[in-house]
Amino acid sequence: MGAIVLTACNKQNVPAPAPDNHSSEIIYDLEDKLIPTVYYTSGSSVEEFRETMQLRSAVTAGSAEEADMIVVESSELEANRELLSKAWEDGKMIVELLPNNKKHYDFWKSIGAPVYLLPEEESNDLLFLAMHEYECYQLQNPFLLIDFLSDNTVESDENASETTDKEELKEGNSDVIPVEIEKTAEYLNTKFASFVDWANENMPSVGPLTKAGSSSFDGDLSKRIADSKFSQHITKTLCVGVDDYQICKVVASEPDKVSRHSTIDVNITITPLYAYQENNDASVAGDYYFVTMYVLSHNGPMYELYKIWHGAVRTWAHVFYSDKIHFEAHLLNKDRSNGLYDRLSFFQTPNPTSTQSSTSYTAGFTSQLNVSGQAGLSNGKPSASLTVGGSFNWSNSRSTTVKDQSIVMNTWAGGVEYDFITNNVQWEDETYDAIPAIARSDQKCEASWCWRVSGTKDDDTSESFVLQFNLYPYYGCQWRHATWGAEGDRKTECLLPSAYRTMNFPINAPNRQRNGVIEFKNTASLYVTDYKIIDSKDNVIAQSGSAYEKNKVLTYQVPVGKYRIEYNIVDGDTGKVKGQYRFSDVVVNTAETTELYHANAKPR
Repeated sequence: MGAIVLTACNKQNVPAPAPDNHSSEIIYDLEDKLIPTVYYTSGSSVEEFRETMQLRSAVTAGSAEEADMIVVESSELEANRELLSKAWEDGKMIVELLPNNKKHYDFWKSIGAPVYLLPEEESNDLLFLAMHEYECYQLQNPFLLIDFLSDNTVESDENASETTDKEELKEGNSDVIPVEIEKTAEYLNTKFASFVDWANENMPSVGPLTKAGSSSFDGDLSKRIADSKFSQHITKTLCVGVDDYQICKVVASEPDKVSRHSTIDVNITITPLYAYQENNDASVAGDYYFVTMYVLSHNGPMYELYKIWHGAVRTWAHVFYSDKIHFEAHLLNKDRSNGLYDRLSFFQTPNPTSTQSSTSYTAGFTSQLNVSGQAGLSNGKPSASLTVGGSFNWSNSRSTTVKDQSIVMNTWAGGVEYDFITNNVQWEDETYDAIPAIARSDQKCEASWCWRVSGTKDDDTSESFVLQFNLYPYYGCQWRHATWGAEGDRKTECLLPSAYRTMNFPINAPNRQRNGVIEFKNTASLYVTDYKIIDSKDNVIAQSGSAYEKNKVLTYQVPVGKYRIEYNIVDGDTGKVKGQYRFSDVVVNTAETTELYHANAKPR
């Protein structure tokens, strides 16, 4: 899952969420537009990037002066030195594509910008830089994923292309999920979404960059469901419908046939949390997956009040209205076996529960979990995490008002199923009112729950799970020959093609690596700069070149272990270094905060 990597120039490399196993029915969320949204490309060989920006509703500038962002390939850096130097001075975002390691390093160093030296084997990666703010974003070669198939047998389109070049998989990418998308720009757009999230959060036009290596968190997990760094989002649009469907036939007349088509949206968000074995009772330790989801059926294009004369006989029909939406969600092992029954339970019973026909129901739930844990993605690697301990809250409970609908919910070990059933459909009524509005307009069926998986281990990066989602939308058709009191009939059928009724989504496991927090407070009257956290092997795992004033608190989440911290004290007026300091043998324990103060540091 490590093919997409989020990197800050002054931070430790951390993996971002792996791609979802989307098919060509993918739908894009264009609401969170890139900031800035006006860009200028200096070359002609960046067409995929240009198409991707257009998918995200960005605007191309006629000249570099009009743009907030400059896009350039690594081979064009030197040729655009004056343009890029000016953009750097003006604080604009600069996006570098396909960086050549040496050209990339030499150029940015020569203009005094922060430099990230790429490993040689990654010299063909895409590198996005938000310059002047001492931050960068690295998107590592997303094209690696296009041509790979997993070892799992999956049901797919007969016309989909297949390749089996698994030898090219790099070490650590054995769990890469296949992505079958025809256009490079469409594929790149799915990967670009995480960059947009990052840019929107960190660009100066939105607010100051976060200099610390750990996000602040108030314990409310539900606030993170819209944040792609902490939650996995699954969005699919499925086509439903039928061609030349025979409603009925009058003697000596051609059969009455209709063709109707529409779409159904599936939207699932999964927020993971891991409770450490080391710090929690066995009844608490393990994985938690908070799920919030909805199925949105666009019934309007499906429904028609059909009326036609066959000589003296008039036929009328209601086709097609939503009769029932059935879906099931299962949590399975990575190999899609059902071996979790003795480990899997519902930490929170799904909501809504079964209801009778009513005008409202409760979706979502409110819960609190007192654990020493963390939430994050990327199979245990040190990705974005919420916190390392404390009390976690989840509160997305709300009342949903809808008429003429009842709900049936059932659970079993590993799964939940729902039926959203349309009530009060009138028989022998040839008016629109015979069909409730919910069955012939947009119908949203939503639910929320939390799975707990016991037995997952601290520092385990291998175990992950699959969400299997089964969808069966049933549409009703009723017809009658109104003249002579002739026969009528009702039918109910699932009009989603069978190949698309079962969907499997690999779930990014929580970050199970044991972490703690280093919290440093500048108690000096001068500024702290050149701050570094160095591990026992002399690797710099976090650093910042920014200057921090008195009483500024820096917070970093790091793996458990022993560290030393080095930094300089500088005069804010002159910029001169007034002292060099360090902390030696800083011990970080699981789910604990190690507090440091400048007053206790030693000169070096």
